[in-house]
Parts: sequence; C-alpha cells; structure tokens
Amino acid sequence: MRIFSFILILFIYSTTLAQNIACFSDYKKYFYAFDSGKTIQLEHLPVIDYKVGDNCVAYISNGNKLKIYFQEETYEMATLINSFYVTNNLVTYYTGGSQLYVFDNGKKRVLSKFVKAYQTGDSLVAFFDSEDMLFKVYYNGYIKAVDDGLIYPDVYKFIVGNNILAYIDIYRNFRVFYGGNIYEITNSDQISRIEAGRNIMGYIEPSSKYLNLFYKGTIYETDVFNPKSFQAGYEKIAFVDELGNLKLFDNGHIYEVSNNEPEKYHLNNDLLVYHLSGQLFIFFNGENYMVENYIPSNYKMSNNAIAYIDINGNLKIVKDGIQKVLTYERVTDFEIYNNVVIYKQGLNTIKIHFNNKEYTQ
Repeated sequence: MRIFSFILILFIYSTTLAQNIACFSDYKKYFYAFDSGKTIQLEHLPVIDYKVGDNCVAYISNGNKLKIYFQEETYEMATLINSFYVTNNLVTYYTGGSQLYVFDNGKKRVLSKFVKAYQTGDSLVAFFDSEDMLFKVYYNGYIKAVDDGLIYPDVYKFIVGNNILAYIDIYRNFRVFYGGNIYEITNSDQISRIEAGRNIMGYIEPSSKYLNLFYKGTIYETDVFNPKSFQAGYEKIAFVDELGNLKLFDNGHIYEVSNNEPEKYHLNNDLLVYHLSGQLFIFFNGENYMVENYIPSNYKMSNNAIAYIDINGNLKIVKDGIQKVLTYERVTDFEIYNNVVIYKQGLNTIKIHFNNKEYTQ
C-alpha cells in the first residue's frame, strides 16, 4: 500500500481534446464555459440548471431555454423542457410530456414523439416508442428496433451503461445490446441485480445466484456467490463478496482490494474509492493508496481524479495515483470536471486549475 506524502510534485494532466470543458458562474451570476484554457461568457443572467459532459455544457437559461455549448458554438434546443441528461458524448432531452430528442456531435435529432421510458448512456439511448410499440436504441447515429416490445414498458426493466444495454425481451429472455449486436444471456427474466458500465455488465445468475460478467461480448462465470453488492465502471466490476472482502474485476483479473468490509465504496470509471476504518483509500492500476487517515467532509470525483479539502483547509487533488496541493489558501467551494478543477476564494475570486496552470477569473 502506498501512503501519499505532502511534498509538492510535478503533476501533469492528460490534455486530450475531450474532457477539458467546465462551467461556472461569477459573483455577478454571469455564466461561463471554460474550454481548453479559454473562458467564454454564455449568459449574463443566472441560469436555472446546468450539466457538463466530456465535450459540451448543457444548461437551462434564465428564459427557460435549453442551450448547449459545443465546440465554441452555442445551440438553442427548445423551451419548456421536462428533463435533460448529459453523458460523456450525448445530450438527451424530453419535452412536451412525450417527445425525446438527442444532441449528438453538433446535430439535433428527434428520436420519438411518443416516449414514456428511456435511459441514456455515453454512446447510446434506449427507449420504448409507444407509438409503434417497439423497443429501440439510438446508436452510432442510427435508430434500431432491438425488439418488438418489452414485457414491462418501464424504465426500471432495462438498464443502460456507458455503451451497453441490458433488457428483458417479450419472450422473457435476458438480452444485451452491445457494439451493434444482440446477445442472449439467459432464458429467464428473474434477474434480481444488474450493473452496467463501459464494455462490461455484472448480474446475478438466477439459478445459481453467482455473479456473472458480460465483458466485451464474452460471459465470464465467477465463483462469487451472492455478493453483498457490486458496481460497474470502465471495464471493471467492484464487489463485496459474502464474507465482506472488497474485490475488483479488471481486464480479466480479480484483485483483492481489502480483506475487511468497507463502510462505503464507489467505483467511478477507473477509480475505486472506499472508506475503511475511518480512512479514505483509492485503488488504481492494481495498487492501494491511502489518501488520508480520516474521511474528508467534502470530496468530489470525476473520471480518474478525486478532489477534496483536507483537515487543514488545503484543496488537494489525486489523479492517476499522484497527489497535489492546488492551494493552501481558504477555499469556499470547488468542483471538478474531468481535467478541470474550479474553485472559489473569498466572495469574488474564481480560480481554474487546468493542464498544470492556474487561471483567475
């Protein structure tokens, strides 16, 4: 196990084109996007709501319009939105009580005018089209009917991960849509627990009660009987077995993370964060790290990073197994969006940490 020291070390963020976008409001309530080192004012009035993906910011303006900032342009979508969701690559929104739209790579498209149930992943949208009674999926720019219908046209009877869909078909078979293909998993609809992530899904096999994994098109039967809990991430499944051991399935290998049952754990994409004996740990790239010997009162996660205010009031971040102090000055609030950390100091000062640089607004 590694324990972080408090020595400042060189800390370099990954700077791919995606994941460098964030947003904030200043003390005047002006609303801004931060995009790969540039600050762009989007609104001069307070916004009602906002959500951030890997490549866009979607928000409800003061005039109750859904707008999307994407690749240095702002798109007006619609007014009177019932709900909207932002994932890494897609924005979906529901309007008029039944109409479902998607915004994908700068293009708006209506998926159906009569939808009652839908879920959105990073690269697909699954929905029940009540006009023609078909269960459909939007994937790679196309709409495909995956089944004539569902036994239960209910959002709780199908599960969407980042790029995977699990559902019960009209013949009560448990199926998976993945990579444009449909896989029949088992001839039973008695699936009690399902968790889906990126390229992976975990479920309890109904007859044996063992944890099974669907991973990149292949089913793996584990020897884990009736685990207490499990969660899915990016090609990973974290679980607590019946004896209380915390383990992680990662790329075909099961790691023994802890022989003691954690008080809490969360698999956030590639990063496993857990509480044990009043201490905060992460498990990353096959290794355990003790972040702090206490549980910070406020910590936030995004992709492979965790940011928090320590017991001395310092804002810290741990990314890819490396810890850095961002500031020793008092922070009143902070957010982390992928590769960007935004924090407030005092009443009027906003600072942005990105690509090993600090920007002041």
